[in-house]
Amino acid sequence: MLTTIWMMEMSSIPPNMWPGWPSYRVALQFLLDISKFLE
Repeated sequence: MLTTIWMMEMSSIPPNMWPGWPSYRVALQFLLDISKFLE
């Protein structure tokens, strides 16, 4: 639930405008790992 809210908020921001832009790939991988764990 929390990751869904986070993804919705982040998706409203252009990727190049994200704070700490290079780390967005790390965050994306983190979310993928979380979703695999929850399944």
